[in-house]
Order: sequence, then C-alpha cells, then structure tokens
Amino acid sequence: MATTPLLKLPPSLLSETFGAVLLGALATTLVYGILCQQCYAFFQRFRKDRPFLRYSVCALWALGSAHLALTIHPIYVILVSGFGDISILLVPRMPWSIPVSIMLTTISDTLVRILFTYRLWILSEKNFVLIAISGILLLLDAVTGLLFAVKALAVRNITVINAEFGPLFYLTLTAPAVADLYTSLALCYYLTRRRMHLNRRTNSILNAIIAYTINTGLLTSMMCFVSMITHAVMPHNFIFIGVYFPLSGLYSNALLGSLNARDWFRRETESIHAIIPLSSLRTASTEQVEEPSVNPSNSGIKVDAMPVAVHVQVERKTTSETSRYA
Repeated sequence: MATTPLLKLPPSLLSETFGAVLLGALATTLVYGILCQQCYAFFQRFRKDRPFLRYSVCALWALGSAHLALTIHPIYVILVSGFGDISILLVPRMPWSIPVSIMLTTISDTLVRILFTYRLWILSEKNFVLIAISGILLLLDAVTGLLFAVKALAVRNITVINAEFGPLFYLTLTAPAVADLYTSLALCYYLTRRRMHLNRRTNSILNAIIAYTINTGLLTSMMCFVSMITHAVMPHNFIFIGVYFPLSGLYSNALLGSLNARDWFRRETESIHAIIPLSSLRTASTEQVEEPSVNPSNSGIKVDAMPVAVHVQVERKTTSETSRYA
C-alpha cells in the first residue's frame, strides 16, 4: 500500500516536515484571530480616523486573510493531496503557496514599516538623516523579500534554494530584524526625550508606550533570528518555515495594537475637574464677625459670613501629545 513506506519513516522526519508546517499554520491562525479582533476594535473606536489609516488597516486585514489561506494550502497539499507521497520528505519541495505567502508577508510588513517610519518622522521633528536610514532598511527588506520569493517560486526545491540562494535568504531575514530594532530604538529615544517636558502622570503613560514599543520590536526581531537560526542548523526541513509563518500577523498586530491604544492614552490624559467648598474648611457652618465702630452703641453689630465655594479646574494639555506617540 502507498501508506506503508510513510508509516516506516522515522517520527522525527515527520515532525520536522509535516509537524512544523502544521504548527506554523496553527500559530498563524491564532495570530489572525487577534488581527481580526484588532481590526474590529479599530473601526469601532476610530471610524472617523484619517482615510490613509483606515485604508491601511483594511489592506492589512485583506493581506492577513490571504496569507492565512496560503498558509493552510501547504497543509492540504502535503497531508491530503500528497498523502503517502514520501518524495516530499526525501527531496523537500515547497508548494507554490509558500513563496507566494512570503510575497504577501513582505508587502504587509512594508506597509507596517512605512507607518512606523512616518511616526518616527513626526517624533524626530522631520530628521531627514534618521528617516533616510530607516527608508534604506525598509527598501532593502522589501527588495530582498520579494526577490527571494520570486526565485523560490521558480525553483521550489529546498535543496537547490539552500545551495543557490542561501545568502539571499539570510539577508531576507536579517534586513527586517535590523529594521525593527532600529525603528524601536529610535522611537524609544525620542519618546524618552519628551519625558523631561511632561508631568509625572504623563511620564507613566510614556513609560507604557516605550515598553510596548521595545517589546513588539524585540518580538518580531527575535522571530526573524529564530527562523534564520533554525534554517542554518536544519536547512533540509520545514521548521524554519513554521517559525516564519506567523511573522506577518505579528507585524500587523504590533501596528494595530499601538493604534487602538490611543483610546486608552486619551482617557488617561483627560481633564480633571474638582470643586472644593471653602465652607468645609471652617470650624462652623456660619461665622460671626464683629466689626468695630466709633459709635459705642454699634459696637455689638454681628455680621453673618456667607458660605463661599471656589471652583478649581486643572486642565491637562497632553491629549494631543500622547496620541501622537501611540
């Protein structure tokens, strides 16, 4: 039977191919579910946001949906259409959907980095040199990602890809990792500079933004490096593909998480109003005051003091500032 050779294969070989692709697809499905929730929350809270942002969120959701479909396709090809075919294990060959998913990942990541670069442009007060470096890294990531995807789609044999396009593959993963670290560190630097001009409460909010920026940048960079390391150690299996699958959704969720957090930042920086009645500071509800007079007959005149209240309003002018950082 066709399944006999497959059953006699070492379990490690199955887990490094079928298992890696399956786990990567499951992780991608989980990340896509979070992406859908983030998109729904965005349009519930920011329906009147700038058109460019709204269109970008729609594009990210569409790219994420297509990427999920392309992630599920290899599982169907390997586990259903090609069930019992051990040639995919002995001579690893990519389904066409994997290189195409790399293309979509590159496109969505480029869109996310453009938005983060624009935010850096605002925070740095239009620092041309800083943005030029970010733009070069962004362009390098886009070119290498698309070039590798096109070459992998033409060959689709992992052994040939490793032999001919190994350096290009490592550059494809190194460029986004460096770009993420650079953008995160630059954003944190300019956010830290703003702290000296703000009050204590706003500083605590900026600390939360800085922590979020560092964590998201480190997470995506770490995923790139893990995929690169697994490929360097085990180049002839699909583990590096399983690690790479959810990367696109992580980028999109990082952006949408920061966009949706603007609502919380604005609530935290709303105006504080307080009314303090001065009558509560007196020892009695009504005071009697004696006024001296030159006329002895009027020396006993008593005057009732009216209760007085002072309205104290403290306005925090930080809403527009913190919303720019989110």
